[in-house]
Amino acid sequence: MSAFRSSRVFFQPEVNGAKSSYQSLSNQARSETLQLMVLAIALSFSIGTSLANAGEPRDRLLPVVTHCIADTGVGTTGATAGLCKSPRQDQCGAKESCCSRTTQVWDENADFVAIRDHEMCRCTASTPSNSFIHGLAIPRSKVTGVEDKARPDGIWEFAWKVAAARIQPESEVALFVNPADDRTDDQLHVHITRVRTNSMNAVSSGRPLATLSNTWMVAREMANEKGFRDDYGVLVTKHPTEGFRVLVDRKSPRRYVWNTCP
Repeated sequence: MSAFRSSRVFFQPEVNGAKSSYQSLSNQARSETLQLMVLAIALSFSIGTSLANAGEPRDRLLPVVTHCIADTGVGTTGATAGLCKSPRQDQCGAKESCCSRTTQVWDENADFVAIRDHEMCRCTASTPSNSFIHGLAIPRSKVTGVEDKARPDGIWEFAWKVAAARIQPESEVALFVNPADDRTDDQLHVHITRVRTNSMNAVSSGRPLATLSNTWMVAREMANEKGFRDDYGVLVTKHPTEGFRVLVDRKSPRRYVWNTCP
């Protein structure tokens, strides 16, 4: 008990001294001190959030393309080895309840695959089939995203072909790629969806694009002009008279499109 009292007597002057020191500060000094404290708290929160996000899986799409697309027959390697976690829809039936656990292939060729995005599974059966469209065009080979120098030029033409078959009129088609710091998977995927009607004026500021094969090149030039370096989003829409148009943004272009089921 005496030791406890001794400890209290020893530490009390330190606390009083700290209070006296803070009270003796000028108003400006107090303000600066509080600003530093707020900054430190915000930084700690940011680091904590980053660490939490770092634990989320960011490699779900490439295994789907590698192991689920070709595994359409009984006894194929990917399915039997448990490498495919989202089998093609015909293996799970057409019930809405298994939509989120399956892969629906819209189109494919030797280089790319287009699949239904699971966001479409949120739509009810009463939703008109053509009102909400959200797909993903994915390379068969490993490509991380917009920052990858191996990003394939042909993916935009492939994605537009898939979109035009499902979305009419073509003036409503929107293709976009998220920046590296605002995506959920580290395999390149071009979102296939519709542009919002109230975003038409905003997307009209995009640069005209004669051919989709030049999308990455033009987007890169625009990003350099804006000082975005290698981290930016890309949005491609239909131009009324000159083919297409491309818009780059430091943030995700999803705010210009119907990204979720209405």
